[in-house]
Amino acid sequence: MSDAELQLYRKLQAVSTRLHATRGLDGLMASVPADLCHLFDCDRCLLYVMDQEKDYLVARDSRVAVTPASIAGYVAVTQQTLNLADVYDAAQLRDISPQLQFHPGVDQRTGYRTRQVLAVPIADAQGKELLGVLQLVNTRSGAPFTQLQVECLQVLCESLAVALAARQSPRFAASAAPRAAASGGEADAAAALAEKIIVEACRLDASDIHIEPHAARGISVLRLRRDGALQPYAEAALDMHTALVARLKTMCGLPAAAASHPVQGKLLFREFSQLDVELRATFIPSAGGMEDVVLHLLSSGAPLPLERLGMQAALQDRLRAAIDTSHGLFLLCGPAGSGRTTALHSLLLQLERPDAKTWTIEEPVEITQPGARQVAVQREAGMDFAAALRAVLQADPDQVAIGDMRDSESALLAVEAALSGRMVLGALPTGSASDSVSRLHEMGCERFALADALLGVLALRLAKRLCEHCKLAYQPGEAELQLLLAEYVEELQKTDAYRAESRATQLRIVSGWRERFGDARGHFTLYRPVGCKECSKGYKGRIGLHELLVPGERTRQLVRERAPAPQLRNAALAEGMQTLKMDGIEKILAGLTDVKAVRAAL
Repeated sequence: MSDAELQLYRKLQAVSTRLHATRGLDGLMASVPADLCHLFDCDRCLLYVMDQEKDYLVARDSRVAVTPASIAGYVAVTQQTLNLADVYDAAQLRDISPQLQFHPGVDQRTGYRTRQVLAVPIADAQGKELLGVLQLVNTRSGAPFTQLQVECLQVLCESLAVALAARQSPRFAASAAPRAAASGGEADAAAALAEKIIVEACRLDASDIHIEPHAARGISVLRLRRDGALQPYAEAALDMHTALVARLKTMCGLPAAAASHPVQGKLLFREFSQLDVELRATFIPSAGGMEDVVLHLLSSGAPLPLERLGMQAALQDRLRAAIDTSHGLFLLCGPAGSGRTTALHSLLLQLERPDAKTWTIEEPVEITQPGARQVAVQREAGMDFAAALRAVLQADPDQVAIGDMRDSESALLAVEAALSGRMVLGALPTGSASDSVSRLHEMGCERFALADALLGVLALRLAKRLCEHCKLAYQPGEAELQLLLAEYVEELQKTDAYRAESRATQLRIVSGWRERFGDARGHFTLYRPVGCKECSKGYKGRIGLHELLVPGERTRQLVRERAPAPQLRNAALAEGMQTLKMDGIEKILAGLTDVKAVRAAL
């Protein structure tokens, strides 16, 4: 037996010992998943226990029928171990059983992508009675579960069978059923409502949940932010509001009593449901002695690759070329909710290499970055961005990502680190690429140092995407195309090159449009929002708008001269930069969005 195998079996024995020391069936179901996720280095673990009627496998707040149509059900019926490399591989499932299917409902609601699944039956020593099923989901390495892991889990299930048999209780089926079926008391109703709101927010791809008491109207209004806009969702009786707030606080591990000051907490919804979602909760005292609640659904899972940010291919190539170096300063800018954090982690993923030490400094940490050490800012403890950055720069970093560079000290340290051989990614709450350079000047960055360190600036916005199910195609007239062209060249008109040959430039632009977006006859197809059951008023999801400034010789010289933002912008346009509005118009021509959505985003 190798050292690695010996170490795994020792850890397995320690987990088995803890299982037998756990008190009660509920305690067993709460402790097993966390221990096994750590032991087997996987994302999730589900412990299903057979109910009293032998018809269902019951986990915390979920049930699966004992039939061969699901993974857990098939394992229960056949008492065979399943080790699936990809649950979406329908051919693999059919080879095992024609009835076997993977039901992707949870993946579709949450955005989580189930891949590998290892499911093992839990049976008594004689194998005559099935007690449950243990299911592991997604190795963190992305590889299938190994044979050694299969054998270890089977050994653990033998021990778990003994523990389950000793703890089975007639009350289990009722206590483990979904809370929605619980008694009609106020606390149970509040618990059911809290979970229903979060599940629905995930299903509708909402980013925030707002719960607002209106004493004068006698109601509590629930609203969801979808695609950047707040939309009414439901109304509840005001009598329910206090119980709902108390329930949400309890789920966050906070005191349930009303507070006289704002309170924040984190809600790990996987502890109450099958959905693996984290939320940041804010409770704010408001008029009438009530509390408003805002729940922000944190980005889940791994960072997105650059290809999924909605950038045009040419811009992606320029961006990759700009950061293809071991040191320098690259900035991302835009207001809150513009996609800065998502883009920051996509760039880190692009830069990832095994021989580099990467640190991130964020408030809060929303996306787990593989291979990076992630630091959460804690202002109340005296660790702001500048303090965390000072510490990280003493920790031998190769790459540093800073979630917010709005203070002078962070900006100065970032430029200094870039000049000393580190790759620094920083986010700024500025409106455009040229504004970001001016902001760093205003914060005291030395102009020659900034000019030497700067690799580029990416400005971002998010525009509503037209619903693919109901968008209505039409052929734009010449007048509409001319209006689009006029908006496209609005800022180019300030450059000398455009003024010298404006008509020729416009013809080149339209010719490029026809080549990329037109049909065989050079005609364009645009789309209007309609609205259907799949979307919200004709829009579903959002798409990124991007403006990439990579300083050329002229632009870099203007940085050294502390030139104002408009002058920097004109120089960058002359060097080929495409503005946010230009990118938006091209995405209109590509049929992804419309003029109204682009103007609203800008």
